[in-house]
Amino acid sequence: MADPTGDLDILFPEARDRRHVPRSLPLSLADIASCESVSTLSIESAFRDTDRADFLPDQCPKERAWNDAPFYHHDTKIHLSAPHIYAVAAEALQLRPGLSFLNLGSGSGYFSSIVASILGPDGISHGVELREDVVAWAKTCQDLRRRQSSETARTSFGHDTDAATSASSAPACRTQFVRGSVFDLD
Repeated sequence: MADPTGDLDILFPEARDRRHVPRSLPLSLADIASCESVSTLSIESAFRDTDRADFLPDQCPKERAWNDAPFYHHDTKIHLSAPHIYAVAAEALQLRPGLSFLNLGSGSGYFSSIVASILGPDGISHGVELREDVVAWAKTCQDLRRRQSSETARTSFGHDTDAATSASSAPACRTQFVRGSVFDLD
């Protein structure tokens, strides 16, 4: 997919040299670029490969997905922080393949999905959420993402890819989402 807006070059200036094409252009890159949030290739790839719109409830307008603003849906209680917040957190955590990750208040599972991409198939990821219906939504979103990832891998088999494309389509670890509360811990 071409980037007619030039947003990819603003957020990821080094991408001009790699000339890779992301699976999709899922985020308002210009907004995140203004705070220079992403500098690591694996995090860049994970953001490119994780469409925030897939984590919004079905009844929500998908065009709101990539505003660099928090999202909250009153009826379903689904909340997503602003994309640049996740980018700053991902960089600060110094994530790499094979690590473990615990997300307390994992919500829709969006950030956990980004992290799972970075951790790879040998990583371990757990998400704990207070509301059972939100846990169910996170599991639904993760299953959708895994199906999409597997379809992408099947359709791109046999084609040349560069390092960034390979990283973004690599298998992610599966996040175990559970209902729980930190206030119930002994």
